[in-house]
Amino acid sequence: MGITSRLQSRGGSDITKDNNNTPTANHEEDAPIKPAFTSGREGDVAQALFNSPDELHEEVDPSEARRVLWKIDLMILPYLAVCYAFFYIDKTTLSYAAIFGINEDLNLHGTQYSWLSSIFYFGFLAWALPTNLMLQRFPIGKYLGINIFMWGVFLMIQAACHNFATLAVLRALGGAAEACADPAFMLITSMWYTRREQPVRMGLWYTANGLGIALGGLLGYGIGNIKGALPSWKYEFIVIGALCSAWGIVMFIFLPDSPVNAPGLTPRERRIAVERLRENQTGIENKHLKPRQVLEAFTDYKMYFFFVLGCVCNIPNGGISNFGTIIIQGFGFSTLVTTLMQIPYGVLIAISILTCVYLNDRFENRRCIFVLLFLIPNLAGAFGLRFVPADQKVGRLICYYLTGPYNAAFVLILSMQIANTAGHTKKVVTNAVLFLGYCTGNIAGPFFYKESQKPTYPLGIWSMIVSHLIEAVLISALGLLLRRENKKRDRIQSQMEGGLEGRDLGATAFLDLTDRENLNVTASYTKAVAMARVIFTSILLQAFFDFAAGQYLDWSTYKANGVNLGGWLVQESTIDTTWWAQYSKGAPDEWGLCANQGSLCGPVLERRYATWITPAVIDQLYEAGVNTLRIPTTYAAWIEVPGSQLYSGDQISFLRNIATYAITRYGMHVIIDVHSLPGGVNGMPFGEAEGHFGWFNNQTAFGYSLDVVDAVISYVQGSGHPESYTIAPINEPVDNPDLSFFGTPLALTDDGAAWVLQYILAVISRVSAVNPSIPVMFQGSFRGEAYWSPQLPSDANVVFDVHHYYFAGRGTTSQSITSYICSDAEKSPGDGRFPVFIGEWSVQAELDNTLAGRERALNTGLYAFAAHTRGSSYWTAKFFGNATVDGEGTQADYWNYLAFAEQGMINPSEGEDGCS
Repeated sequence: MGITSRLQSRGGSDITKDNNNTPTANHEEDAPIKPAFTSGREGDVAQALFNSPDELHEEVDPSEARRVLWKIDLMILPYLAVCYAFFYIDKTTLSYAAIFGINEDLNLHGTQYSWLSSIFYFGFLAWALPTNLMLQRFPIGKYLGINIFMWGVFLMIQAACHNFATLAVLRALGGAAEACADPAFMLITSMWYTRREQPVRMGLWYTANGLGIALGGLLGYGIGNIKGALPSWKYEFIVIGALCSAWGIVMFIFLPDSPVNAPGLTPRERRIAVERLRENQTGIENKHLKPRQVLEAFTDYKMYFFFVLGCVCNIPNGGISNFGTIIIQGFGFSTLVTTLMQIPYGVLIAISILTCVYLNDRFENRRCIFVLLFLIPNLAGAFGLRFVPADQKVGRLICYYLTGPYNAAFVLILSMQIANTAGHTKKVVTNAVLFLGYCTGNIAGPFFYKESQKPTYPLGIWSMIVSHLIEAVLISALGLLLRRENKKRDRIQSQMEGGLEGRDLGATAFLDLTDRENLNVTASYTKAVAMARVIFTSILLQAFFDFAAGQYLDWSTYKANGVNLGGWLVQESTIDTTWWAQYSKGAPDEWGLCANQGSLCGPVLERRYATWITPAVIDQLYEAGVNTLRIPTTYAAWIEVPGSQLYSGDQISFLRNIATYAITRYGMHVIIDVHSLPGGVNGMPFGEAEGHFGWFNNQTAFGYSLDVVDAVISYVQGSGHPESYTIAPINEPVDNPDLSFFGTPLALTDDGAAWVLQYILAVISRVSAVNPSIPVMFQGSFRGEAYWSPQLPSDANVVFDVHHYYFAGRGTTSQSITSYICSDAEKSPGDGRFPVFIGEWSVQAELDNTLAGRERALNTGLYAFAAHTRGSSYWTAKFFGNATVDGEGTQADYWNYLAFAEQGMINPSEGEDGCS
């Protein structure tokens, strides 16, 4: 609790009670403030590069941005293009093996060849869920490189197969290794490029699809001329597999994982790389699943459109990629000439993709039209293959080549799908469904090519025709629906303050909003917004991934070296005085700040949440030896209380983002501190309104408080890491309005203590009923553990939280503060029935502060509290207040733990002398 606020907290109470004994504030509006927008769904990792809201809105010089873009292109596109070429070469190896005699050598018959074609996508589908979870967890460049390497290994081993069964297993394993390919490429494109740049860049690496076909033809021709001891089809697998594995090693070493940490960029270039993406409104990366967005995805018509499109677009692909060489050979060409005939086909695909993305970039609002335009050659070619006489070899070959441009149409369909889906979890679900259709089409496609219809395959050709016709109808309908959606969205925004020109992209760029929630996301049928990752995930699979989580914390043995994340989810006037002066409009507390800001309270606070504590701050704390985070929250973060002026937005998403990062990256323990309760527990200006004591003996407030506890329990249980949390349901309850007693046992009357006891017993019961392994942290005002412990169940999973401050009421100086610290440390354990933790303390003395004396006091406290209790958490991690102190410096010199770390002051072993 920012106890520094107490020196300015002597005002009288401004609270009244209604007939139901419910506290209400004397403000003109008693209705709860609704956020101006529901933003901030788990801040993006890109926020780690920025230290303030102003930096988040920093303009980038266009010439500098162009230089960074050129550098990014050189860092990213060559790796993706070569890799994608190998993707398609790999997919055609079976087709080349077929004309090199694999069917005869392995005695394949009936539908076995079709099954070998399809089983690749069964492996793809089966491994898609876990591989996308791993793609979410691990550095993308490294994980992609490993998969490409293994994919090549599986391909080489196929040369050793002697029957259908072993080849089928290896084909499935190869599909599993490729399952991360498209999701990774789409994610990489979205992480590095703006919406205008994405279709062109996606087209550039997707063009390698065609180049891969051409290169595959050349390689096939060369391999066919090898006169060795092995059949040509075995050399096909060995050579292509070895090249793939070699490129996987190159990707692992050189492909950067993210613009946030790219080694090839300077720190400023990284920030520019991120800032360029503001217009996308999709951020860089975000990790947490939201059930509400899952529901929205399944009620969005677009998801079902894209599922069917994914299917019908890939029924032709599943057939042509595996039977294309057989069709060409059926025109009467020799085996080696057939391999060369694939080269023009690949070149035509590359040209069509580049032409398509160029036209899309050149002409706005025409993307659906371009999809339809590039389907025309496919339909013409398919009809030609079906009806041109068999003796017209050249004509039939040209018709075969015309079936290639469907790849260009599919590029735009992929980008269209991502462009019209925002919100991390919603993108996860929608992309998963699209690629379910992708796999379904590729699995089904080969089975339309009957062995008995070889080499013309009329049923297979009809499957292409029907699929493309369905695709054309769906694209036309989807385009009309998206245009209508845009008009509706623009009409709504035009009626809002600022109109269409007043939209604030900066306020929502790196927040996890869905396309329905964020009006700045327009339905796009012209350009790609973001090729985000395809993360097939669910709550069950998330739990499976984390099944090896650690044991629940035992506070009787744990030693905490912690800090408070003050000034983050609870605002205090003293912690960052510059920020407070800018936004409070003279208010003494967060309650008043929100009342003064009105509808702007939400945007102001959520920018604060996004920038005050970031993953970079957690990195610094870990380097300083911190293993425990105490995180103060308002009750309004968990529930809405009628009459409260506090902001109820999506604070919990920001909490989850940071807590999960600290837990999974560094194994930290997190204490969720409910810093005040409805009505006010101590009259202080944090977590409620200054002067409010209305929680005591108020059954309505009591009920709301238990609702808060239930919400915290639900969050912890659903976090994926319940073993890493402690719940602290109350902070410094004080019902004595005479604040001269604050910090002493007299601050809480006997009547108030009875009310607190009733509450904490109810909390213990609630937590125990759900998960008795989760500890409850009890901050029992300034009555110690020995007062409370006889009144609690002896088997309760409780740890006491004791606070010690020295800046007021005790006459401490920089010279004497260490003796007070040592005495407090010895007395804090009480009767020893329950473990005790020092939840707040600092080194500012009341008198004669010296900068030299603070280091000795700091290390004495760290040493003494660890020696006699279960450790401590300093108030606070960051502190920029400029209030003066008695003696040297300002408050920031005595309350900022990260500054202590930066100055090399933290050495607890040196604190032993302070207590000698």
